[in-house]
Amino acid sequence: MTDNVLILLTGGPQDLTPDQRTLQLTGDPEKVKLEYCGGHEHFERTSERTTDGLAVFRWTTRTRIAE
Repeated sequence: MTDNVLILLTGGPQDLTPDQRTLQLTGDPEKVKLEYCGGHEHFERTSERTTDGLAVFRWTTRTRIAE
């Protein structure tokens, strides 16, 4: 059985809402790709955790969605 992990996305677009920045994912990912405004925002796991225990993922880059 695979556990769910709660994560917090930091950095990236300023107008991401708190709901878009807090995700529940299956497994134990090292990278997260979020579709946003015609592109993908890429985040990578850090060794940090929030005071609530969420794993912190920091923004690394943005790519366009291929058409």
